[in-house]
Amino acid sequence: TIPSSVTSIGGSAFFGCTGLTSVSISSSVTSIGVSAFYSCTSLSSVTFNGNVAPTIHTDSFSGISSSAKGFYPYGSTDYTASTIRGTSVSGQLTMISTTVVTSALTASGTVGSAFTYTITGAGGSGNYTNTFTAVTLPAGLTLNAATGVISGTPTSVGTTSIVIGLQDSVNLTPAASATLVITIAAAPAPVIPSKIAAGISITNTTQTYTGKPLSVTTSLSPSTLSAAVVYYPGFNVPTEAGTYYVLVNVVDNTYYGSQSSVLTILPAAQTVSLATPATLSIGVPVSLTATSTSNAVITYSVVSGNATLTGSTLTALDVNPVTIKATQTGTNNYQAASATVTLTATPIKPAITVQPASAVTINQGSSATLSVTATGTAPTYQWYLGSTAITGATLPTYTITSATSVSAGSYSCVVSNSLGSVASTAEVVSVIITPTVTSNPTSQLVRSGAPVTFTVSATGTSPTYQWNFNGTAIAGATSASYTLTASSGNAGSYTCTITNAAGSVTTSAATLTLNTTHLANLSSRAVVGVSNLSVGFVSTGSAAKSILLRGDGPSLANYGVTAVLAAPALTLYNSAGTSLATNSAWGGSSTLSTTFTQVGAFPFTATSSDTAVLQSLTSGTYSAIVTGANSSTGAALVEIYDADPTGATSRLVNLSARGMVGTGSSILTGGFVISGNTTETVLIRAVGPTLAMYNVTGALAQPSLTVYDSTGKSVASNTVWGGGSTLSTAMTQVGAFALPSTSADSAVLVTLPAG
Repeated sequence: TIPSSVTSIGGSAFFGCTGLTSVSISSSVTSIGVSAFYSCTSLSSVTFNGNVAPTIHTDSFSGISSSAKGFYPYGSTDYTASTIRGTSVSGQLTMISTTVVTSALTASGTVGSAFTYTITGAGGSGNYTNTFTAVTLPAGLTLNAATGVISGTPTSVGTTSIVIGLQDSVNLTPAASATLVITIAAAPAPVIPSKIAAGISITNTTQTYTGKPLSVTTSLSPSTLSAAVVYYPGFNVPTEAGTYYVLVNVVDNTYYGSQSSVLTILPAAQTVSLATPATLSIGVPVSLTATSTSNAVITYSVVSGNATLTGSTLTALDVNPVTIKATQTGTNNYQAASATVTLTATPIKPAITVQPASAVTINQGSSATLSVTATGTAPTYQWYLGSTAITGATLPTYTITSATSVSAGSYSCVVSNSLGSVASTAEVVSVIITPTVTSNPTSQLVRSGAPVTFTVSATGTSPTYQWNFNGTAIAGATSASYTLTASSGNAGSYTCTITNAAGSVTTSAATLTLNTTHLANLSSRAVVGVSNLSVGFVSTGSAAKSILLRGDGPSLANYGVTAVLAAPALTLYNSAGTSLATNSAWGGSSTLSTTFTQVGAFPFTATSSDTAVLQSLTSGTYSAIVTGANSSTGAALVEIYDADPTGATSRLVNLSARGMVGTGSSILTGGFVISGNTTETVLIRAVGPTLAMYNVTGALAQPSLTVYDSTGKSVASNTVWGGGSTLSTAMTQVGAFALPSTSADSAVLVTLPAG
């Protein structure tokens, strides 16, 4: 836009300005210079705003768009070819006048009356289709943009200024606009012609419900008139019972009139039909059926008689007549109504409809409920266990509480009334009796390696067993007895847990204790001279046994023994008579010294001539002989020690000594040590006469045997054993050779504590 302060556009002012598409030239511009807009190739619209055309020089608009248009004010006659200089101007600009609104700028109308106004214009091509505009029209009016017609029916009084406009729809000239003032006046008051009052009569205002529309009857005078009849509520002709307001209005140009009334539609009477049940038995529920004209809800009640009613279900309780009433309490359209019927029930025999379960298993102390379902008139119930009636069990259910073994059995129920009785099928009740220990396992004291069996006795239903060692379950130990081989690893506490579905019980503990009691030492003192001092011993067990043998001579003098054997010689033999070891003077060996201390033997001086042998022997029979070197004589002591650690499985079971018996200090003295955790029963024999049977010469004719404890107290003695059966049995048991029952040999069987 060229502002109004510019009066002249200089030559080549916009030369080659290709981005320029349109330009508006103020009326103040009087001259456009040579080539002012030359080669503005995008320039397509030039608007001249002055009625007097400016002087346009040669080539001012050369080279612009071939379709470029020049717009000048409508009515100006100054933009002709004769007034515009420059031969190239007319070839570049097509000159077109702008448009203006030519229609009147005031209009008026009336509320409620049709209104029409057409926007007209001049200039350009004269075609303004679809370019008409109008802003903020009065209520009720609209614009047709294609034709410029504003039309409609005004709805409110007032004066409105609106902007209307149009544009050349062919050349798209700049839009023209103007302000139109529309004044809408109020509608004139209607002219009501005078009318004649008509006669109105309303009858038939009380009627009874029929299910169809019911209208009042109207009579008009003159009879040729017509009227509008309105009902409230609903406006339409009513059907339902109730009270309605009626208004009758005459519809006519000459006559007038209005009349009101009230229409009452009364509820209709209805009937109730109560059907008689096909059968009615005492105690058997039946369903009642009734219908009513209204098809509404029906309730039932007992008028008389002994019966119960739940909803529509009737149960007669005796043979006396029962009167039943069916009532429909009425609806909006129907009055209340009822019907009665008198019925007489017949008794029926008892019948079991649901039998007891065939079987049930319960735990001791638990409960179980048996049940039967039966029909029949006034049935009674009696439950039986087997063939015996259960006192007080006279209900359809019977509950066994705190079941015991006597609760088990076959149960049935007999259902009876005056017409007969029927017995149910049997329900077998099994009771799982809780385990009870009748005999606990007993503690056992056995040798290592010995078989041990723990046994439990228990009552209860199908019990299972689980043995436990020191509180831990033993895998696979699931019988009433458990057998094991005793060892240091399984000595301890044993229990058994007995379990079934009813519960479990654990026995008191039984203790497995290894019997470590054994003969730990044997010694025999005698005079070595004419005969030697011989000892024999037996070792049993699967493992080798470590044995310490000693032949004491010189060391005995330290303990008050006189005339000791100065140079003893010790030899060990097996049962075949083969020498296994021999010793003369023990030599102060540290191994032997340590063993002496271990087994509790008194020490030897390192340089003494006493003898000692430490030998590992397999199970068997052995003997040791002490002789005097160079045929020397004197008192000697032979000792045998069990040198194994406590708990060894192999042990000494027999110790014997043979020597000459004299008097005083020359008697044959034997000593032995019992070691362990319990008493030991030992068989001690002094054999004299019977040795002759084994080719021993010079046998003692009548030995006398006395056993002393460590305090010197005599605990047993015998002279002539007497052939007693107890001793005979003991001799056989330990494998000792038999003594004639009349021999003068001596023997005692005595149980001694460790010591």
